[in-house]
Amino acid sequence: MRQPALPLLFAVTILVGIAGLGGPARAQGAPVPDPAVVAQSSPSPVPTTNPPSRFNLKIETYTSGTNQQFTGPGTTPAEGPNFAAGRVPAPGTPYEMFSGGPLVTGEGISQDFLLKPIYALSPELDVTATIGYGSASGTGNVVNYWGDAIMPSINANVGSRAYTLTPAFPTHNGQDPISATKLGFLSGSIVDHSGNGALTVGWFSLHQNVPWALSQAPWTNTPFQLAPQLPQSIGNGPPTVDVLKEGPEVLPLSGADFWVKDDINTLEVASADLPAPYNAPARILSASFIQDHGSGLRYSAQLTGLNTNGPDTGNVLFGSLPTLTNGVAQSTVFGQKMFVAGVGATFPLLADSDGELRYGYSCYTAIGVVAPTTGCTAGNYYYAKVHHGFSHFDLQLEGVRFEPTYAPAILDYGTLENVWSYPAAWPGTFLRGDYQLVDNSQVGPNRQGGKLSTTFIVAGVEVRLAFAQYSQIAALNPGTAFQPGFIEPYFLAQTTAPGTIGYEQHWEGWFNYHAGFADITLDLGQVNTWRPAPAGQPQDNVVVQYPAGVLTLSRNFGPKVFGAAGVGRFGLNGQFDTSGPNNAQLAEDLVFAGLELRPNGTTGYGLQWRLYSVSGLPTIPGGLSPAFHGPQIQFYQRFKT
Repeated sequence: MRQPALPLLFAVTILVGIAGLGGPARAQGAPVPDPAVVAQSSPSPVPTTNPPSRFNLKIETYTSGTNQQFTGPGTTPAEGPNFAAGRVPAPGTPYEMFSGGPLVTGEGISQDFLLKPIYALSPELDVTATIGYGSASGTGNVVNYWGDAIMPSINANVGSRAYTLTPAFPTHNGQDPISATKLGFLSGSIVDHSGNGALTVGWFSLHQNVPWALSQAPWTNTPFQLAPQLPQSIGNGPPTVDVLKEGPEVLPLSGADFWVKDDINTLEVASADLPAPYNAPARILSASFIQDHGSGLRYSAQLTGLNTNGPDTGNVLFGSLPTLTNGVAQSTVFGQKMFVAGVGATFPLLADSDGELRYGYSCYTAIGVVAPTTGCTAGNYYYAKVHHGFSHFDLQLEGVRFEPTYAPAILDYGTLENVWSYPAAWPGTFLRGDYQLVDNSQVGPNRQGGKLSTTFIVAGVEVRLAFAQYSQIAALNPGTAFQPGFIEPYFLAQTTAPGTIGYEQHWEGWFNYHAGFADITLDLGQVNTWRPAPAGQPQDNVVVQYPAGVLTLSRNFGPKVFGAAGVGRFGLNGQFDTSGPNNAQLAEDLVFAGLELRPNGTTGYGLQWRLYSVSGLPTIPGGLSPAFHGPQIQFYQRFKT
């Protein structure tokens, strides 16, 4: 696969620069003075101070590539063409069940080269800019979901039209091709030299935020990782020694941002476009205030206003032209307005304890709803946590209520997302891959319940355990499904009122032992979901289990090389909207191994190999087997001055 020559030129430039960092330059042929002679014949030097440089230049480069080769009947899902056309339901396979990324055959590579010149306007103020060159090429549904982030000016997920990307399920190299390159201005800032404020225009991420009042859209790429991660792992993340780490976990905003800090107070104001299709723009205006007293005492508040111009299509029934396909809802709204306010506090308590309180309120209206209201649809969010440290373990108790009408705006990515589907979409928010303006990574809308977690060490093994149970606040039935702003992220609609309430139960465990030959980590999780069927409606029955686990061995192979290897499994089994035999049964097994190389403090390389094997029941009764298998190879290079 041919790549543009410009990134290679940049790479050569960087290598030349690195080679020149070893010491100061000398003129060729100039004699080197003897220090002893100089010391005897010269008077003591007068101390001098060189003025600080007013100009500085920082460089970042990212290159990542992925090659996937899969075979088996599951590579061509029966519902694939229907989903690629923008209709539901989405297909069952082929996807990676840990991240939701498509496991389709093909290869892709992305490259970013960022120049960040910094000029000191005065001793107090710097002006800086980010100029970027980015390229992406190969199989669209490989490069768009695997590896380091694509530069925003060519990223289809934020709305760029540099290339066209739709869900596709290629089975041979060369299918589903995309190619894009771009060089240009990304952002500019005026920055307080002491780090107490900045004004930024262009692409940016928030300096601070109150996640239950505003959370940027989750990143669609799965970055290079030495081990797969469970969706709600309570561990430390994937093993790594790379101080550069992967890119951000959220998609950037485009607009203007200003923040300023005065002692313990920080204020931020932002006006920005959200990731959205070009024909359905979405914009926010937000202000946040955080007061941090230290020692665990912190207050936060944020106000966010949202305005969209549709069409925005989601898995809801309250919009125009509502439809049900195999029980999955879909409708479209043509403009939305929403206001979200959130406040919170963390604080120390007596006897080695601490606590946290959060509250959120939202007000939502939309054009094109089936049942218009005279005012807005209101929703609330409540959260409380108490943590106590005992002599040999700690204990934490959390309670949450996330109402189905809290922050319910339908927000589409810039392109239709090719992500995992029901009943394997847990813990997804919306079936089509929409995102929510607030954080729902732990608990989504229409849920209330609690979580108990603990950490302790026994026989040299660090142990973390957690248990949580949540229930629906209201059933999705004819009385609630058409209410503007009513969101249910998992259970499908029931045809009779009042319907029945569904439940989620979460078991999590993380174990780490530092053996002499390697660090051994075992990450376990199981989610149980169930909803009893109402009398006379056996098709509404839900009983599904999602067991998952990853065993990882990692170790240093010297000061510059770090490696990891292991096995993982993610499965689902049960009955999803049926009272007959199990209709949801899939299991994904993988073996993985990888290395990271850090030759110096500015450069990192990584190489990983995975072997996937998927088996189970057809996603459509009587259809082809969902089985497929094959390898995935990923590499990355990161350089940052």
